[in-house]
Amino acid sequence: MSISFAQVRAKPSFATRVRVRSLTLRFGLAVGLLGLSFAWGFLSHRQRLFPFYPLQRAFRALGWVESSTNIGLEARSSEGLAPLLSVPYSGNGRRRDVSGIAFADVQKMSPGFTFLTYNAGSRSVAELLDELGHVVYRWKVDGLERLQLATVLPQGDLIAIDQGLALLRLDRRGRVVWRVPGAFHHSIEIHGDRLITLRSQARVHPRIHPEARVLDEQIVVLDLAGRELQSTSVLDSLVGSPFEFLLPAPATQEIAAQAPGREVEELDLDLLHANQALPLAGTALADSFGMDAVLVSLRNLNLLVAISPKRGAIWGWGPGRLVHPHHPTVLPNGQLLVFNNGRVRSEILEVDPATGRATWRYAADDFFTPYAGSCQRLPNGNTLVTESASGRVFEITTDGERVWTWLNPDRLPDGARAALYRAQRYPLDALPFLPQISAKN
Repeated sequence: MSISFAQVRAKPSFATRVRVRSLTLRFGLAVGLLGLSFAWGFLSHRQRLFPFYPLQRAFRALGWVESSTNIGLEARSSEGLAPLLSVPYSGNGRRRDVSGIAFADVQKMSPGFTFLTYNAGSRSVAELLDELGHVVYRWKVDGLERLQLATVLPQGDLIAIDQGLALLRLDRRGRVVWRVPGAFHHSIEIHGDRLITLRSQARVHPRIHPEARVLDEQIVVLDLAGRELQSTSVLDSLVGSPFEFLLPAPATQEIAAQAPGREVEELDLDLLHANQALPLAGTALADSFGMDAVLVSLRNLNLLVAISPKRGAIWGWGPGRLVHPHHPTVLPNGQLLVFNNGRVRSEILEVDPATGRATWRYAADDFFTPYAGSCQRLPNGNTLVTESASGRVFEITTDGERVWTWLNPDRLPDGARAALYRAQRYPLDALPFLPQISAKN
């Protein structure tokens, strides 16, 4: 008996067709609901819509997320900015045992002069130390309200930051050469005849909140005469970039809960808190990121990001691995050296930016600062570390051996050791003004 092609292609029964359509409909509904749930979950987290807060409270109760959701705030008053700062740079170190040089292995350390800037009460200090801790030069910086950071030019001039107030150039006698007012902070980098720094500017940005002002960070380029040449908004560079999702959008009730009695319009949200702006031109990463790119460290986003004035944020790394990072620098091998503050212990990381993997790490049980901190790779391969809160600076080898330790001898009224923001080691031949000053004095 033969079977025709038409018989083989016979239509399925009515019951079969109903079952197929039912399964197709169920599958489509499941996919649609899944997509809708994802979209609502995304909007709930981004815009703080229901059920964001009930879920947040439940997760905290279960210990699945951290209980702290502190937002960096500054409250404005008629006298200016009355700080409710998320990162107060005040001395709270409690090392009371030794002052000055605690240990020095001159054979293993990298030779040079160590430059320190800090505040002890109402007194600002900028000085150079030799390997044995002797002060070889001290600048007169009495006119600054709060010296945060400075860098030394070869002729002995300082480029200094009076925190939140001004950027200045002082000659080697402490006389003001020029002063540029503005909320400058945290970073000074000299690249040829250009000076790159950071400046905060409060502004309302609808991406963050319709009324509360956010402290935007500007990457500012000046010449060595103090004339501003260019500025780039970090916030605008992040918006529209692949890293925009890291920007929080706090609801009014969130902000009000952390600043009771204050109107939202009185507050500035310190959501970024940049602490380094490093030009990548001339480094091993210039070919990868471009000659105009600047590496920025954003403490409150746990993010290192490369920003181009024309292309925006083009690379980023850190969330999930870094906690409140500071002072990233580029090494000759193209790796990044970064101070990772952490929550209970700090660490120094050398990171491959292509893979995000740490290729070298230093940590110790007694090494921690909750704020600031810096690290500098020295010519002999050692690393100079500033443990800011305790007022301690030490040098380590690649094996983690400490070969030089200095403890700030200045004390606060309560007996605590004065903190310092950053120490920097200069090679012996990098500051030619020193012999001239020594001869005259």
